Amino acid sequence: MNSKKPHRLTADNSLSIIKQLADNGCISLCTITVQQPPVILFANDAFYRLCGYNDEKDMYSCMGIDTWRLVYSADQPTLFGTLKNAVTTKKSLSITFRIITKNGSIHYVHMVGEPRREIEKIVIDAGIIELVNKGAATTAPVSISVSEPARPAGDYFLYTTLNLTSGIVDYEDGTSDYICRQLTNGLIISYVAYLSTHFVYTEDRSEFTEFLTREHLLSLYVSNILKDKLEFRFITAEKIFWVRLNVHLTKQLTSDEIKAVLVFSDIDEQRRKMERLAQLASRDSLTKLYNHEATVQHITEKLSVFENGSTLSLFMIDIDDFKQINDTLGHQSGDDILIHIASILRHSFRTSDIIGRIGGDEFLVYSTFNASDEVIHKKAAALCSSLQLSIGTNPTINVSASIGVAVAKKKFLLLLFIKRQMPLLTQQKMQEKVDIK
Repeated sequence: MNSKKPHRLTADNSLSIIKQLADNGCISLCTITVQQPPVILFANDAFYRLCGYNDEKDMYSCMGIDTWRLVYSADQPTLFGTLKNAVTTKKSLSITFRIITKNGSIHYVHMVGEPRREIEKIVIDAGIIELVNKGAATTAPVSISVSEPARPAGDYFLYTTLNLTSGIVDYEDGTSDYICRQLTNGLIISYVAYLSTHFVYTEDRSEFTEFLTREHLLSLYVSNILKDKLEFRFITAEKIFWVRLNVHLTKQLTSDEIKAVLVFSDIDEQRRKMERLAQLASRDSLTKLYNHEATVQHITEKLSVFENGSTLSLFMIDIDDFKQINDTLGHQSGDDILIHIASILRHSFRTSDIIGRIGGDEFLVYSTFNASDEVIHKKAAALCSSLQLSIGTNPTINVSASIGVAVAKKKFLLLLFIKRQMPLLTQQKMQEKVDIK
């Protein structure tokens, strides 16, 4: 709230005053669908406070999406008829009606609005003020408090409207207001370039810039694709975080101008939670190594960027007579052995190597350890030695593992080996402790 002198509203000047204030973002604003019942799509904080709620979350937790209940029941038919008439005639509306606030009190308000095509439906952009003297909407002067600009419903930190017809930035809210002040002009191309250079993570800039070109956005509209989104990393002085940019394309009924509404939302926590869940889904629940599917996927990704000439090594580890261990000592002891072997493998290879459990007692390690066959042979022998364990006291079970190693300097040779030999190696026990092919 600021201390500016309040505007005075009368019946004669209501439309012009509210339009003027709406242009300056100084009153309660909302966007309403013209359907039965109407639904509020966007609103600013002043609107929620006018209705007695702290914010959007407070209102929707109390009412759900049935926001039409804000309107006093006796006034609902008249208001809906006025909204429909504005859409039919493509003209502005002006109406006084009553709303019911959160605490149950009834307030008179005055609304002005204009129809606009939004995505696949027509909506009303409206400005609303409370009439202090109830029942005197057409005669008594009323004070209008000044509030913050309109914003879309939901959490966001940057909200911009681009006029694709004229090529300029129409409206900024949040961080973008600061951004536009840095520019010598209001051109979309300058705005996007400034955003990309100063706020978009380097690896995401090309995709971000291409996504927000006028040509791309207009092509979406022509193809009747009126919604699109892009996820990228946003940079501030404090951190780098993931952002979702939602784009809504619309055509103004009164001017035929095509506009793009950009809403930037912080999704970093959501994104990282999804990444953690994806990581959990790719891990073997017992050993925490990659499971079979994830092992194959990661090896495939590594091979796609491999340059011929380097050394590729594939270690295949199989625990000898593992069924006997389970039958003799029980499955808990078997699980403990698998966990212990997984720990040995982690300490024996680099973090950049891919280590996976591909079967009940079978493990696979993909490594780009650039060394001679002799060095790799010694590494396999040392690994085989470290996997020799003695478990239990009465009886004592000796645990050992068979290891096979495939070494290649050309990607297609390793792929050929995996295709032809891998099924055999995972179906039969290897007789030698170390067998380098």
